[in-house]
Amino acid sequence: MSRMEEFRSFVNKYPKIKDDVINKTRTWQNIYEDWVILGEENEIWNPYRNGDNASSKNTNNTNNPDTNKLNDKPASQPKQVAFSGAVDSLGKIVTKKDGK
Repeated sequence: MSRMEEFRSFVNKYPKIKDDVINKTRTWQNIYEDWVILGEENEIWNPYRNGDNASSKNTNNTNNPDTNKLNDKPASQPKQVAFSGAVDSLGKIVTKKDGK
């Protein structure tokens, strides 16, 4: 299974993640980066496991010390551009598949 298929499976387990993207609480890029860096078992996903979403629990990842490390990276990151395009494409596929 490819990394993108794993991410798609993860998102399908927790439908409230899609709601946060639709409501513009989070972006696909932000969710994907957190998933890659922090992993699926990180506590940042607990609100989604409990059936809530970030907008209802106000879990903005900018206050999460684990994700603040993202800001310490160098400005030029070619891989990030590739992730961004892949995440945008995945977002369109997931949204289209759900009919939203």
